[in-house]
Amino acid sequence: MANCNSQDLYESIAHCEGQINMPGINRRVYFVPLSAIIAWPTIDRADTQKDGATAKDIQTYKGDFTLKADTKWRFIDVVREKSTVSFEAQGEEGSKSFVNKAEMKVAGTKEDTLAYAALANNSRQVFLVQRSDNKFAVIGSKFFDGAKVNPSGSLGAAATDENATTLSIEAIDFVALPIYEGKIETEDGTIDATTGEPVIGE
Repeated sequence: MANCNSQDLYESIAHCEGQINMPGINRRVYFVPLSAIIAWPTIDRADTQKDGATAKDIQTYKGDFTLKADTKWRFIDVVREKSTVSFEAQGEEGSKSFVNKAEMKVAGTKEDTLAYAALANNSRQVFLVQRSDNKFAVIGSKFFDGAKVNPSGSLGAAATDENATTLSIEAIDFVALPIYEGKIETEDGTIDATTGEPVIGE
């Protein structure tokens, strides 16, 4: 007979009166190509928990991303009010997963933006998106080959039209928008993902 793990990971979900849950994301989104990641931080699946585990353990990455030498997390500045992050369940019972999605609106169609669109169009990526509560969500999983990027855009026509590029991002994952609490080594220094603040001395 199978020895099924029956550990109860459910927790109550409280909402305090007057608590504010602001929508949206930070305008600066970080990315690396999937191929640049040497090692991932760890995250536990719900069906492989050990004694003492909590609900947070299946939603939060432990440790840091290890990138190839001389590789840093680069950024894309998006139009915050026109960029969204969402998730939905998919699949049949017993084999269900999540699709984590983002629609990133980038102002303009300059050469650097279109060059990224050309590179990412046929290259899996991993994104770190800062939520309004300063926590960083990961879009892209090592178990499902990162995230796909489908770029589109328009130069507009009339003076009031939009000249912009849209990056439509999709990634399959075991959980909805997992949280990353490690370090983000960028071209401008290291960021502590638990606070969103620079790490002094690095």
